[in-house]
Amino acid sequence: MCGIAGIIGYKDEAALARMLKATKHRGPNHTGMYSDDKVSIGMNRLSIVDLSEQGNQPLFSADKRYAMVYNGEVYNFKPLRQQLIAAGYQFNSQTDSEVVLNAYLHFGKEVVQHIRGMFAFAIWDTQTHTLFAARDHMGIKPFLYSLTAEHMVFCSELKGMLASKYFANNSINQNALASYLTLGHVVAPDTMVDGINMLLPGHYLEWNNHHITLTPYWFPEQTTPLSASDISYTESVAHIRQLVTSSVNEELVADVPLGVFLSGGLDSTIVTAAAKLNGYDQLQTYTVGFEDSTHALDETSIAQQIASFYGTQHHTLRISDSEIATDFVQYIIGLDQPSRDGLNTFLVSKHVSQNVTVALSGLGGDELFAGYNGIFKFLKRQPHPLTETIGKIGELAGLQTVLPEKVNRKLYQWKVNQNDTLYYVFSLQQHLDLFGPSFLTNKTDTPNCYAQTASFIDKYYPLSHIHSNKIRGLYMSHHMSNMLLRDSDAVAMCHSLEVRFPIIDNRLVNFALQMPAEYLIENLNQATQRNYVTRGLKRMLRDAFIDVLPIDIFNQSKRGFQLPVHQWLQTGLKPLLENTIYNPCELFNRSELERLYQQGNFTVAEFKKVWGIFILDQWYKHVFVAYRQYS
Repeated sequence: MCGIAGIIGYKDEAALARMLKATKHRGPNHTGMYSDDKVSIGMNRLSIVDLSEQGNQPLFSADKRYAMVYNGEVYNFKPLRQQLIAAGYQFNSQTDSEVVLNAYLHFGKEVVQHIRGMFAFAIWDTQTHTLFAARDHMGIKPFLYSLTAEHMVFCSELKGMLASKYFANNSINQNALASYLTLGHVVAPDTMVDGINMLLPGHYLEWNNHHITLTPYWFPEQTTPLSASDISYTESVAHIRQLVTSSVNEELVADVPLGVFLSGGLDSTIVTAAAKLNGYDQLQTYTVGFEDSTHALDETSIAQQIASFYGTQHHTLRISDSEIATDFVQYIIGLDQPSRDGLNTFLVSKHVSQNVTVALSGLGGDELFAGYNGIFKFLKRQPHPLTETIGKIGELAGLQTVLPEKVNRKLYQWKVNQNDTLYYVFSLQQHLDLFGPSFLTNKTDTPNCYAQTASFIDKYYPLSHIHSNKIRGLYMSHHMSNMLLRDSDAVAMCHSLEVRFPIIDNRLVNFALQMPAEYLIENLNQATQRNYVTRGLKRMLRDAFIDVLPIDIFNQSKRGFQLPVHQWLQTGLKPLLENTIYNPCELFNRSELERLYQQGNFTVAEFKKVWGIFILDQWYKHVFVAYRQYS
């Protein structure tokens, strides 16, 4: 919906203006600012609900004591508004933002327990000179902040933080670099820049007299599953259908045109089906494909079949090599922090935003309902009885220095099997083989990089004692929040497009995490196929809508959406890639990049690692360097 920014404890209108200018794409409809001798706060508005001037921000309480900047959508704002009216509160608009402010006046910090949706907001008390800020349960909307001895700075994007000029001398965060090298994205609360943090999902922040207090109010791992004797499978899937349908219905509310990302997979198909069940007949659906329609990764044909099945107004968006070359730097800038993901959302958002302002996504089904192969393998995993003993061998003093690297890596893999978080990190690793000591000027060490990232996740992401919730919780609170949701918000908002995610409505999340483990995957011992029917992946979500799905389509094997990166790096993106190879940023050793590139004949797997190097280098040049010089 918007982008917010502020300097707390210090008036600096010039810095605020730069921050808002750098994030104007998040809200092109209106820019508003408020300053007093203790604060400068502002926002860029993307008008979604109540397009009138009454929806502009900053928003003030009736007595002018509180000033709020707010980003997001609260989907239960209508019943909450009626509750607040009954309690004596008055409203000047039909916006959800005014509901959030009055709900804060009524409930105080407990407001986060009463609002449901995606949000990041900050409320300044002009009398006590204190700030209350909060981020939604799943971390859909971003909130970055930094605390110094003099003030606190916050913003929706890293680009805005850098544009403030307060971080001109800050360096790359080594923890964040380690997580990017290991996983292909940055793990919050760190960002890629030292001294700038991300408020974790399900947390609120209080600033008082130059001190910050962080408080968690929700995390997915706290849920205790029910047993099969508590709730039957039939009852479970019926309730899942009701929750998904209700969530989609709420998220279809907007005073602007909206559509659905239809990838051809189960989750986006269910969102489309739920929209039709809610009577939404003029549904716009969008699928991204490639210029070569015969490409093995292209999903436009199956998406068209699904669109025809539901009778939607369908749009197929073809991406060419030349378009990738033209738009790639904008993608890097829009990405805000380096990540191996997000390009597909950037491409579809670019085209969709020309017709609609809001799009619904099916993201979340894999995390909640065990759709990833990694969840399957985690639940199936049975460590070898000698694992612990063999793992300890790798820790013996001096042994790693005399053993071959392949042996060291094998010993490390044995150790991985003893630690749930380390196993999760290791199974998701993307780039580290080529990001080893010779490529990076900081000589990052491979095993320590895995362990460092696992330790960081252990510190900030609580784990359930329930095995099925432990792995789903990791995927949701870490993989989904830190990469899929963060990237989707960043690259869609760079096109002024709001993306909503009805499958991760927190009512649905809470219920899905209560489901008995045996309900999740139908055939845990099926080791070969990744099929919705044969293996039973996402069994509950599939069965909840089985009577309204084009079932023949879902006899296929599950596959994630992929881009032809291997092809693009040899065609449209080749000039930019060679800029990375022959003129890299200071993070990389040029001679090693040249040696890698000149070898040629890369495998597809190697190109994924080259992609990681490419993204990090281009981000460093076009965001980290460029926005510290922003004016």
